[in-house]
Amino acid sequence: MDNIAFQIIKKSSVKLSDNFHFSFRQSFGETYAKLQNSSYQLVKFSGDFEGYIPILIKDSKIIKTLKFLFNPVNKGGVTFSSSDELTVVEAFISFLKSNKIVQRIVQPVNWMLFQSAPKNSISVPFGSYRIDLSQGEREIWKGLHTKHRNVIRNAQKKGGEIKIGADQIAVFYSLYKATMKRSFMYYEPKSFFEDLIHKKDLKIFTAVVYHEGNPMGGLFVPYSKEGAYYVYGASAERITLTGAFNFLQFELIKFMIDNKVLKYDFVGARLSDISGTKFEGIQKFKARFGGELVEGVLWKMDLNKIKCKLYDNILNLKLKFIGFKNREDIIDQELKKI
Repeated sequence: MDNIAFQIIKKSSVKLSDNFHFSFRQSFGETYAKLQNSSYQLVKFSGDFEGYIPILIKDSKIIKTLKFLFNPVNKGGVTFSSSDELTVVEAFISFLKSNKIVQRIVQPVNWMLFQSAPKNSISVPFGSYRIDLSQGEREIWKGLHTKHRNVIRNAQKKGGEIKIGADQIAVFYSLYKATMKRSFMYYEPKSFFEDLIHKKDLKIFTAVVYHEGNPMGGLFVPYSKEGAYYVYGASAERITLTGAFNFLQFELIKFMIDNKVLKYDFVGARLSDISGTKFEGIQKFKARFGGELVEGVLWKMDLNKIKCKLYDNILNLKLKFIGFKNREDIIDQELKKI
């Protein structure tokens, strides 16, 4: 095995440039960790490969779990090739096992994608649509699907108005909460977004598109020079302006180009058959912006199977008692289709 040493370091002792993904920002990591009842950690590795990995560690009493916040990167913030990434990840797993740091690695956050899966992990193919912003506005506009271009023109012509800035957070959150409720999905508290928007070292694109004074949709997109990520978005239940959200997305793309951001990631695309599901429309919307479909994997792994089994049995009993049945993550959902 390659010679790679790992250590968990104090975040404040490392000053990372804007070339690093936003999850390497201590202010983001600690705010997100608080939401997850976890501890934000920065892993430094050296030897044959040198770089960093941002992670969350959660103490669930019986077991400790680890969640990756981003892929391993080198000292300049750049991801490795698929084979080198796998080498680093497998060495990191050995480090976790030998030091008994955690007993389970759970599915990573939705804005990241591994290039390959380590041995003995449970994995599924997964992808994401990414736009290379270095092409410039003209080329990206040409790459948009005809319907996207048409509805964006319609929104511009018929009075769509976009407001950008921290003062839009309340309107965005109202839209976001309503959107998640309609889909019966978890939504973060308003304080989470308010905390992030006021972090001086963190860049957030917050914007709302209006029609005749009524909000049609909103975005809350963390970014750095490395890339912008469509992590949080929302739309009104009743849309009175066709193409309003498409218009907002393209304004975000132009904003990121102006700020020298390298890519825009639409975050998440299932590679299985999604015909007739809610995901079909969502992914068609993302694909029509002309980005490349980048394919990779999601994976998870139990490092101590006995403790993990005990934990699962106890948790399942608790959930059954309160009438909650579904503990499936995306990996579980996709495995059913294979």
